[in-house]
Amino acid sequence: MDEQSAIKILFNKVLQQTATEEEKRIVALYLKQQDVAGEELLPFREWEVTEGGLLPDDMLRRMYTHIIENEAPVVQIKKRIWRGSIWYAAAAVVLLVTGLLMFRIHKLEKKTTGSMMYAAAAGSKKTVSLPDGSVVFLNADSRMEFFENSRERCVVLYGEAFFETKQEAGRPFVIKSGDVRTTVLGTTFNIKAYPGENSVSVAVKTGKVSVTAEHPVSGKNGVIFLTAGQRAVYGLQDHRFAQSVIDTVAICGWREDRLVFENASLGDICKILGRQYGVVFQPKDPALFNCIYSVTFNQLTLPETLEKLTLLGDLHFQQQQALITIHGEPCNP
Repeated sequence: MDEQSAIKILFNKVLQQTATEEEKRIVALYLKQQDVAGEELLPFREWEVTEGGLLPDDMLRRMYTHIIENEAPVVQIKKRIWRGSIWYAAAAVVLLVTGLLMFRIHKLEKKTTGSMMYAAAAGSKKTVSLPDGSVVFLNADSRMEFFENSRERCVVLYGEAFFETKQEAGRPFVIKSGDVRTTVLGTTFNIKAYPGENSVSVAVKTGKVSVTAEHPVSGKNGVIFLTAGQRAVYGLQDHRFAQSVIDTVAICGWREDRLVFENASLGDICKILGRQYGVVFQPKDPALFNCIYSVTFNQLTLPETLEKLTLLGDLHFQQQQALITIHGEPCNP
């Protein structure tokens, strides 16, 4: 295999988030050799004052705009693997981010003791043991980044996870999920924050947490305190918190493949089932997704789940590999 083919494979793995740490370092080194204009677009002093290891949105937009307006990727690869279209420009952004993030981690290594990425694909779950002794259970189609320093331990979450955190005096455990920030000292709780959804929910099984949001319009000083059996749902459109009581058994039922739905639309049910089983549900009539059901699935296989859904109403399912088409009559309004 020649160098060009090898680099293409590594780039694809980075874009698909399947690259190992060593492969990411190889990509970062390759970008450095190509004289990527990283410091001009992303001054380290700006990165240094940000919280967490992810790029702020304004920096990412600046990179993307720079690439598009100059009609060429920032990644100036001599063999011109990446050229031309906007898609390739976007790919260049991702690659540049990867390289610069590795550079940032290297420069912060004296202050930051670790930065690790974890992911659970659709249809699977993952148990993560963190260096501080905390344990995170990632739900299907979820990913997270963990890093820590002398002041705090931090997780950036995309998706859903249940946390069992270890208490450390003076070093809180912080979870950032979109606009919502959850701070704890030692407790067990669940956070659901899938990209593309309209809300972020935090539910506490034991202990106490504080929850804040970037643009709150309710709650004293924008802070919500939750104890065992309480849940807060933050609307990303109205920027409001809604608090409620929740059964602590139901908080992490998904860990044991127990899914409970109360007055949920078929669309929401299928979205969650799709993540759990790694499939996609497509209604023959979009109005089917508006039907409301209450149902519990307890450690069922996909065929058993489809059979139980059939019993809820006039629904029929046709599966072709990972695509499941739903047939039936829409519910009466």
